[in-house]
Amino acid sequence: MLMEQATAVRREWSAVCGSVIHEKPKFIKRTRDKMWFSNLDTMSEILQAYQFSAIKYREDDGSVTLSLNEIDLIENGADERKARRKLGEAILEYSLEIL
Repeated sequence: MLMEQATAVRREWSAVCGSVIHEKPKFIKRTRDKMWFSNLDTMSEILQAYQFSAIKYREDDGSVTLSLNEIDLIENGADERKARRKLGEAILEYSLEIL
């Protein structure tokens, strides 16, 4: 069965988790909701195709500005680490806005 029912997944939680970790993702249906359950390795492999690049600008005040090439987002932070964090948060916000 391609889509497993949530009640069956709950009943066999340990077996389902083991299967997802060691074998393959599962698709789960709960009423009208449909979910995908996978391990982080699988998710990383899928997301590896999506790469972002940014141009780094060092500002006169010593702060760092990052301008994302693939999406029109620009963030500034006191240092590169803080600018990266802000840019990551901006990407997440952007992804939630387009839904």
